[in-house]
Amino acid sequence: MPEDRAAPRRLTRAEKKERTRSQLIEAAADLARTGGVAAVTTTAVTARVGVTQPAFYVHFKNVDEILAVAAEEISSRITHILREVRATGRERGPIENSETTVRQSLEALISEPAMLDIFLRYRRDTTSALGNAIMACEARARRELAEDLAQGALKVGFDVDRLPPLTLVADTFASLFIGGLESIRDERARLDDVVMMLQSVVRGTVGYSLMRQNQAG
Repeated sequence: MPEDRAAPRRLTRAEKKERTRSQLIEAAADLARTGGVAAVTTTAVTARVGVTQPAFYVHFKNVDEILAVAAEEISSRITHILREVRATGRERGPIENSETTVRQSLEALISEPAMLDIFLRYRRDTTSALGNAIMACEARARRELAEDLAQGALKVGFDVDRLPPLTLVADTFASLFIGGLESIRDERARLDDVVMMLQSVVRGTVGYSLMRQNQAG
Protein backbone atom coordinates (compact mmCIF):
# COMPACT_ATOMS: atom_id res chain seq x y z
CA MET A 1 0.00 0.00 0.00
CA PRO A 2 1.27 3.52 -0.67
CA GLU A 3 2.64 5.24 2.37
CA ASP A 4 0.32 7.81 3.86
CA ARG A 5 1.76 11.27 3.87
CA ALA A 6 0.56 13.98 6.15
CA ALA A 7 -0.86 16.99 4.38
CA PRO A 8 1.40 20.06 4.64
CA ARG A 9 0.45 22.37 7.45
CA ARG A 10 -1.53 25.37 6.34
CA LEU A 11 -0.01 28.71 7.19
CA THR A 12 -1.82 30.82 9.71
CA ARG A 13 -3.04 34.27 8.72
CA ALA A 14 -0.17 35.85 10.65
CA GLU A 15 2.37 33.60 8.89
CA LYS A 16 0.93 34.44 5.47
CA LYS A 17 1.09 38.12 6.29
CA GLU A 18 4.73 37.86 7.39
CA ARG A 19 5.63 35.87 4.28
CA THR A 20 4.06 38.51 2.03
CA ARG A 21 5.91 41.27 3.88
CA SER A 22 9.23 39.47 3.44
CA GLN A 23 8.52 38.90 -0.26
CA LEU A 24 7.73 42.60 -0.75
CA ILE A 25 10.98 43.63 0.95
CA GLU A 26 12.99 41.17 -1.15
CA ALA A 27 11.31 42.40 -4.34
CA ALA A 28 12.02 46.05 -3.49
CA ALA A 29 15.67 45.28 -2.75
CA ASP A 30 16.08 43.37 -6.01
CA LEU A 31 14.46 46.15 -8.03
CA ALA A 32 16.78 48.69 -6.40
CA ARG A 33 19.77 46.47 -7.15
CA THR A 34 18.95 46.01 -10.84
CA GLY A 35 17.21 49.24 -11.78
CA GLY A 36 18.03 51.79 -9.12
CA VAL A 37 15.79 53.41 -6.54
CA ALA A 38 13.61 54.93 -9.28
CA ALA A 39 12.62 51.42 -10.37
CA VAL A 40 11.07 50.70 -6.98
CA THR A 41 7.38 51.55 -7.34
CA THR A 42 4.35 50.00 -5.69
CA THR A 43 3.26 48.71 -9.09
CA ALA A 44 6.61 47.05 -9.80
CA VAL A 45 6.98 45.59 -6.30
CA THR A 46 3.48 44.11 -6.13
CA ALA A 47 3.71 42.77 -9.69
CA ARG A 48 6.90 40.92 -8.83
CA VAL A 49 5.34 39.35 -5.73
CA GLY A 50 1.97 38.73 -7.35
CA VAL A 51 -0.22 40.66 -4.92
CA THR A 52 -2.49 43.66 -5.27
CA GLN A 53 -1.41 47.21 -4.51
CA PRO A 54 -3.78 47.43 -1.52
CA ALA A 55 -1.83 44.48 -0.07
CA PHE A 56 1.32 46.61 -0.24
CA TYR A 57 -0.24 49.30 1.93
CA VAL A 58 -1.16 46.74 4.57
CA HIS A 59 2.56 46.48 5.30
CA PHE A 60 4.11 49.81 4.25
CA LYS A 61 3.01 53.42 4.01
CA ASN A 62 4.97 54.11 0.84
CA VAL A 63 8.03 53.21 -1.22
CA ASP A 64 10.36 55.20 1.05
CA GLU A 65 9.35 53.07 4.01
CA ILE A 66 9.91 49.73 2.29
CA LEU A 67 13.31 50.91 1.04
CA ALA A 68 14.26 51.98 4.56
CA VAL A 69 13.26 48.57 5.91
CA ALA A 70 15.14 46.77 3.13
CA ALA A 71 18.20 48.90 3.80
CA GLU A 72 18.11 48.16 7.52
CA GLU A 73 17.84 44.42 6.88
CA ILE A 74 20.76 44.48 4.46
CA SER A 75 22.98 46.59 6.73
CA SER A 76 22.11 44.40 9.72
CA ARG A 77 23.05 41.30 7.74
CA ILE A 78 26.40 42.76 6.69
CA THR A 79 27.14 43.87 10.26
CA HIS A 80 26.26 40.41 11.58
CA ILE A 81 28.54 38.67 9.06
CA LEU A 82 31.53 40.88 9.84
CA ARG A 83 31.03 40.70 13.60
CA GLU A 84 30.89 36.90 13.52
CA VAL A 85 34.09 36.63 11.52
CA ARG A 86 35.90 39.20 13.65
CA ALA A 87 34.81 37.47 16.85
CA THR A 88 36.32 34.22 15.58
CA GLY A 89 39.49 36.09 14.65
CA ARG A 90 39.80 37.54 18.14
CA GLU A 91 39.62 34.05 19.62
CA ARG A 92 42.40 32.82 17.32
CA GLY A 93 44.59 35.89 17.72
CA PRO A 94 44.34 39.19 15.82
CA ILE A 95 47.70 39.23 14.08
CA GLU A 96 48.97 35.72 13.44
CA ASN A 97 45.64 34.60 11.98
CA SER A 98 44.66 37.78 10.15
CA GLU A 99 44.85 36.00 6.78
CA THR A 100 42.11 33.57 7.81
CA THR A 101 39.95 36.41 9.13
CA VAL A 102 40.35 38.40 5.90
CA ARG A 103 39.58 35.39 3.74
CA GLN A 104 36.50 34.42 5.72
CA SER A 105 35.18 37.99 5.62
CA LEU A 106 35.56 38.17 1.84
CA GLU A 107 34.04 34.73 1.31
CA ALA A 108 31.06 35.48 3.55
CA LEU A 109 30.17 38.67 1.68
CA ILE A 110 30.81 37.22 -1.78
CA SER A 111 28.51 34.31 -0.95
CA GLU A 112 25.56 36.74 -0.96
CA PRO A 113 25.94 38.48 -4.35
CA ALA A 114 22.60 40.35 -4.32
CA MET A 115 23.39 41.90 -0.95
CA LEU A 116 26.93 42.73 -2.07
CA ASP A 117 25.66 44.41 -5.24
CA ILE A 118 23.36 46.67 -3.22
CA PHE A 119 26.14 47.54 -0.78
CA LEU A 120 28.57 48.49 -3.54
CA ARG A 121 25.97 50.37 -5.57
CA TYR A 122 24.60 52.53 -2.75
CA ARG A 123 27.55 53.00 -0.38
CA ARG A 124 28.02 56.60 -1.58
CA ASP A 125 24.36 57.50 -2.24
CA THR A 126 23.30 60.29 0.13
CA THR A 127 19.95 60.84 -1.57
CA SER A 128 18.05 57.71 -0.50
CA ALA A 129 17.18 55.82 2.66
CA LEU A 130 18.95 52.83 1.16
CA GLY A 131 22.18 54.75 0.67
CA ASN A 132 22.08 56.37 4.10
CA ALA A 133 21.61 53.01 5.81
CA ILE A 134 24.46 51.44 3.83
CA MET A 135 26.77 54.35 4.68
CA ALA A 136 25.88 54.04 8.36
CA CYS A 137 26.64 50.32 8.17
CA GLU A 138 30.06 50.98 6.62
CA ALA A 139 30.89 53.67 9.21
CA ARG A 140 29.96 51.25 11.99
CA ALA A 141 32.17 48.54 10.49
CA ARG A 142 35.14 50.93 10.26
CA ARG A 143 34.63 52.07 13.87
CA GLU A 144 34.43 48.50 15.17
CA LEU A 145 37.54 47.54 13.19
CA ALA A 146 39.46 50.38 14.85
CA GLU A 147 38.28 49.11 18.25
CA ASP A 148 39.45 45.60 17.36
CA LEU A 149 42.84 46.93 16.30
CA ALA A 150 43.24 48.70 19.63
CA GLN A 151 42.34 45.54 21.55
CA GLY A 152 44.68 43.45 19.41
CA ALA A 153 47.56 45.91 19.86
CA LEU A 154 47.17 45.82 23.63
CA LYS A 155 46.99 42.02 23.57
CA VAL A 156 50.41 41.71 21.93
CA GLY A 157 52.00 44.41 24.07
CA PHE A 158 51.93 47.50 21.86
CA ASP A 159 51.64 50.92 23.43
CA VAL A 160 48.56 52.24 21.60
CA ASP A 161 49.62 55.85 22.15
CA ARG A 162 52.79 55.22 20.14
CA LEU A 163 51.03 53.66 17.16
CA PRO A 164 49.76 55.41 14.04
CA PRO A 165 46.14 56.58 14.44
CA LEU A 166 44.10 53.39 14.47
CA THR A 167 41.10 55.10 12.87
CA LEU A 168 43.37 55.91 9.91
CA VAL A 169 44.59 52.31 9.77
CA ALA A 170 41.00 51.03 9.89
CA ASP A 171 39.84 53.45 7.20
CA THR A 172 42.73 52.54 4.90
CA PHE A 173 42.22 48.81 5.34
CA ALA A 174 38.43 49.05 4.92
CA SER A 175 38.82 51.01 1.68
CA LEU A 176 41.22 48.43 0.28
CA PHE A 177 38.96 45.61 1.46
CA ILE A 178 35.94 47.12 -0.34
CA GLY A 179 38.02 47.68 -3.46
CA GLY A 180 39.05 44.03 -3.31
CA LEU A 181 35.43 42.93 -2.96
CA GLU A 182 34.49 44.93 -6.04
CA SER A 183 37.38 43.49 -8.04
CA ILE A 184 36.37 39.94 -7.13
CA ARG A 185 32.73 40.60 -7.99
CA ASP A 186 33.67 42.08 -11.36
CA GLU A 187 36.08 39.18 -12.01
CA ARG A 188 39.07 41.51 -12.24
CA ALA A 189 40.88 39.70 -9.43
CA ARG A 190 40.92 36.30 -7.77
CA LEU A 191 40.05 35.83 -4.11
CA ASP A 192 43.53 34.51 -3.34
CA ASP A 193 45.18 37.57 -4.88
CA VAL A 194 43.01 39.98 -2.88
CA VAL A 195 43.74 38.05 0.32
CA MET A 196 47.49 38.22 -0.35
CA MET A 197 47.28 41.96 -1.07
CA LEU A 198 45.35 42.68 2.12
CA GLN A 199 47.64 40.43 4.14
CA SER A 200 50.66 42.36 2.87
CA VAL A 201 48.96 45.53 4.15
CA VAL A 202 48.52 43.88 7.56
CA ARG A 203 52.18 42.87 7.67
CA GLY A 204 53.29 46.32 6.56
CA THR A 205 51.14 47.98 9.21
CA VAL A 206 52.53 45.74 11.93
CA GLY A 207 56.11 46.44 10.77
CA TYR A 208 55.47 50.19 10.68
CA SER A 209 53.90 50.06 14.14
CA LEU A 210 56.93 48.24 15.55
CA MET A 211 59.22 50.86 14.03
CA ARG A 212 57.13 53.68 15.50
CA GLN A 213 57.12 52.04 18.93
CA ASN A 214 60.89 51.43 18.88
CA GLN A 215 61.61 55.01 17.80
CA ALA A 216 59.39 56.34 20.56
CA GLY A 217 61.10 54.10 23.10
